[in-house]
Amino acid sequence: MSHLDQTLLHDLALGAPGSELDVAHVERCSECRRTLDELRQAWARFASAQPPCAPPPALRATLLAEIEGGHRYAPFTSRVAKLFAIEEARAVALLARAADPASFRAQPVAGVTLASAEVGAPLGAARACFLRAAPGTRYPRHEHGGEERVLVLEGGFRDDAGHEAHAGDLELSPAGSTHAFVVLEDAPCVSAIVSTGPLRLVG
Repeated sequence: MSHLDQTLLHDLALGAPGSELDVAHVERCSECRRTLDELRQAWARFASAQPPCAPPPALRATLLAEIEGGHRYAPFTSRVAKLFAIEEARAVALLARAADPASFRAQPVAGVTLASAEVGAPLGAARACFLRAAPGTRYPRHEHGGEERVLVLEGGFRDDAGHEAHAGDLELSPAGSTHAFVVLEDAPCVSAIVSTGPLRLVG
């Protein structure tokens, strides 16, 4: 009886599905079955000898979302896809990352962190991100160099004119507009943002 190629046996040992013919051959061939068992044991020893390694935050968030059957921002998938002009599959991955605070990086304003994102081709040079601000954070007055659209995913904020925005609200700031805001005290404020120009602090 002929035997399976060693490369194929390695693939099977690592979990590759294999064809029905290959699987049937291993069941009939005691030598290939013994070799496959030895390879599986060798790979198991190799894996157990490696030091533990934390996954990147984005991967961790995506995997946890798949395990849990979703995440708290999943209901916003279609709206974020439309806001960023991207496919819904990509929006799912970005929202999974946005659900993990470890994905965010500190910003100059205390209490504010940011996770970068990307926009689809229809939005050209526009920039996208997720912004997370701790409860009670005061964001100083700033000027919008281009139009900015903000979709609130969690929590809320109040601007210096007294207007409040809450989860599910879509806020528009025209180019040249200025305002300041404070994050409401009940929860962090997490928003998906797309803008067509830079932001400049003015006070």
